[in-house]
Amino acid sequence: MAPKRPADSNDDPNPRPLRQPKLGDENHYYMVKVNEEDMEAIQNKLKRFFPADGDSQLLNRITLGLLHYAVTRNARGAERRGINPALDDESFVSLAVDNEVFREDCRKAIQEHDPRDLLRNRQMVQQRHFFDIDPLVLLAVQNGWDSKYVGDFAEILVDRIDKALAGSSAGGYSNLGSIIQSSGYGKSRMVDEVAKIRFTFPFNLRPAEESASLAYPHPDNCVTRYFSDSSNRTAFALRDRLFFLHLFDLTLKKLNSIEFESKTAAELPGLWREWLKSNRSDFYGYVAQTAEEDFKKNANERKYGTSELNAALMGLLKRLGAPDKGLALFLYFDEVHSLFFSADNDEGNRTRWDTLCSSLAHLTTIVAEDTQVSGKNNVFCLSLSTANHFVRSRPYFPAPLSQHAADAVTLLAPFTKTPFDIMKPFDPRTKTFGDLQRVTYLAQFGRPLWRSMLEAGYAKVMRLARVKLAGKPEESPPKNLLSSIDDKLGPIEENGNFSAEFLTNFAALSTRVLIDVSPDRETGRRLIATLVCSHLRTVFFIPEHRETMMTGVPSEPILAESAAVIMNQKPIRIMEFLKILLESGLVGSGKRGELVARALLIMAIDKAIHKQGRNVAIDEAIREQRRYAFDVEQIYDNGKTAYHKVVPVKEFIEALFADKHHRAVMESLPENVNPDDKPPTFEKAFKNGYVCFTHFTPFEGPDLHNTMAFLAFLRGAAAQFNHPTFDMGVPVAILPEGKDLKSCPLSAVRWTWLFFSVRDREASQSARYWMNTDDPALWKAMPVPNHEFTPVATFVMELSIFRPKPAEGDPSAVSTSNLPTEIKPKAPPTRTSPRLSTNKHSHPRYAFVITGCTAEVYSVIKEAEKESYRAVLSPEGPAFATEYPRYDLVGKSIRAAKETFSLNKDCLNYLPPEVYEQYNIPDWEDLEVDVDQGSVEVS
Repeated sequence: MAPKRPADSNDDPNPRPLRQPKLGDENHYYMVKVNEEDMEAIQNKLKRFFPADGDSQLLNRITLGLLHYAVTRNARGAERRGINPALDDESFVSLAVDNEVFREDCRKAIQEHDPRDLLRNRQMVQQRHFFDIDPLVLLAVQNGWDSKYVGDFAEILVDRIDKALAGSSAGGYSNLGSIIQSSGYGKSRMVDEVAKIRFTFPFNLRPAEESASLAYPHPDNCVTRYFSDSSNRTAFALRDRLFFLHLFDLTLKKLNSIEFESKTAAELPGLWREWLKSNRSDFYGYVAQTAEEDFKKNANERKYGTSELNAALMGLLKRLGAPDKGLALFLYFDEVHSLFFSADNDEGNRTRWDTLCSSLAHLTTIVAEDTQVSGKNNVFCLSLSTANHFVRSRPYFPAPLSQHAADAVTLLAPFTKTPFDIMKPFDPRTKTFGDLQRVTYLAQFGRPLWRSMLEAGYAKVMRLARVKLAGKPEESPPKNLLSSIDDKLGPIEENGNFSAEFLTNFAALSTRVLIDVSPDRETGRRLIATLVCSHLRTVFFIPEHRETMMTGVPSEPILAESAAVIMNQKPIRIMEFLKILLESGLVGSGKRGELVARALLIMAIDKAIHKQGRNVAIDEAIREQRRYAFDVEQIYDNGKTAYHKVVPVKEFIEALFADKHHRAVMESLPENVNPDDKPPTFEKAFKNGYVCFTHFTPFEGPDLHNTMAFLAFLRGAAAQFNHPTFDMGVPVAILPEGKDLKSCPLSAVRWTWLFFSVRDREASQSARYWMNTDDPALWKAMPVPNHEFTPVATFVMELSIFRPKPAEGDPSAVSTSNLPTEIKPKAPPTRTSPRLSTNKHSHPRYAFVITGCTAEVYSVIKEAEKESYRAVLSPEGPAFATEYPRYDLVGKSIRAAKETFSLNKDCLNYLPPEVYEQYNIPDWEDLEVDVDQGSVEVS
């Protein structure tokens, strides 16, 4: 059924505005007006297929779900932008009637008053939940698809394909590639842009039942049904051959029609793309129908159509004016997981996707082996995925299963380079602290999804981010966020699969504190695949052998903000969770001490923010229990952020350390300034200092520029350094005296760090943690006037210092813990000390050694968690598999994706040229690793 346009839609200069749909408004859904009479009529027709005593409420939800699917499947172009499609109820009912499996699932769900089997069987769970659809989200996604494409990633992809084709003349599997990346990176949009410059056949094989959610663009259901037909498992090759035969033949006829016959080869790709926009469903439907009829007539002739396919393909390439080298015909397949079912009658391990890959490899071989066009190699096939195929421990375009693969010269490593931080260039010096605490600002960073959603008019992007990060719909919007820990952790796995609670907790925590996954075990590889597929973990690199992949969590402020909400909506026992991960062997992230330190700092900043929320607490009982709450939805509705907040340094220190210790920090004096010069205390030096971070991000190089503090502060990120002395850093902004916090421009601010080092031995080694704050290298990128003293603080955290258990009767045996607990500020030097600065205008350096990891030292540690901390930090406890990766050679693609943060133009691609010059931001010219191809280029 096609949406019907009102007869006067083009004549009425002032059409009646559409009512905006609201959640829970069952009579208005996705810009389509359905009155109560229409709903009742549709339901009455549906009821004859369901039990008489069915659940009316559930039936109503099924009706709305089918209605939504009907509209989104059929609404195209102008209709979805402002016209009320009128639905033919007979066609609408057929959506349920024609799908026997879905109808039976619905019947059972209504009869048993339980929709869980329905949701599970139809794969409508997690973020693809069939009945948890916000129509405004879908509308925003569709509008974002139509917005102007930003970046040159399509051209880069074509260039990579051209080079791959030029490097191989055999065709076959060497002409099959894949893009593997998590959701929101614009994979589908990128290849759609390729269709503007290369003749393209796009195929979306997403199952129909998954398309009622946020998934876009719409699937080619007729194509999916054709390739999914398994009634004759021995004839898949013939079915594929006939489909492509009629696809190429009908396309050639269309291109030779009056509409296209006068068009040049250069004009054809763009014109064909535009023609498919309005004719794709009908055209593919006719191709599939013709191929199906041909198959029924010739099912027993396995070689049927071979010569005809060759002729059709070569005829099409001739019409396209295919060049001797480079891409001329491009086929891509999106959402191919629908074909991950067995293609063998016996116990073989081939899937239907494997057999289709074999057919595609044959297509590319036809061109390579054609004697009339010897030397041409210009057909390429690409798949797009969120990498859930790794759960199957199989390559995406599969390991060679045919002679074509044996003849292939090179199997390509999957493409992983996708847009990141694609935004309109802006000068951050003009921003204020008030700007930094708005959702519209955060949405500029990270994957394109967040920015496109905002520019399309969707104001609740934060809820979408939470849902996609958690991998499931929210049970209810978060209202009260409590800084308490009440719930016990559930199991890692349930019935052979990772539990939803475990995955949500892992995704949220790793987004903020950098938890890596060890790929050494099959369970770890399966976890990586699941996180990439359903929890927004980013793929940085996949080698040609495809047995593993480099993944991680780049700096995305939107996701970090969402992770903070998830972690505090249902607080988890962080150390107990890390202990479970260690015991399971799943994680391989960083030294244990560094990971614990990152967790402590994150808990401290959350506690400080919760404390700020006391004035807006919405439950007096909660306030009396010292659990601070605030209404997150209300904050986001106002366009502000809940956790990306600017917090005074003093409040952060108070939240981090126990009451009896934070005063020692505040009253300490700098260790490099003579006390006779009356230097300021820590509290006075950082009086106008503020921190703002929601997550950690790894820094690539050893530089500790104040410019790096500035750039990290912009993203709300703390640093995991690659430095011989300092492990972590929290950026600090110091405002001029008397400046208003919200309106103060960042150009007026001085920038510095709170440095943290983690050590696991009690030996002094104080020289190792000493730094010269007068070193010009610390300030050279963003000079500070000499008359302004910019303080620096260093904290040495002795987290895992264990002493022998005291003997019975020893006075120290009174303590229940054998961990020492103290904070020692380093004393100011004497006049003869080598640490004494000779610079009269020295930058004061405050240094502390913190021993122990108990509630007596850190106020964020609960007494009940003492043993979990000990188990994680103990040398006898389970060790991490590897240290958090610190790469000496990091490629341009990885730098652009913020896998590591560094001071160069590749990483800071969103800044305008004048900022590069002002802050002395360099190009990366010495050594570059091309991670997408696994090669090293020295320039």
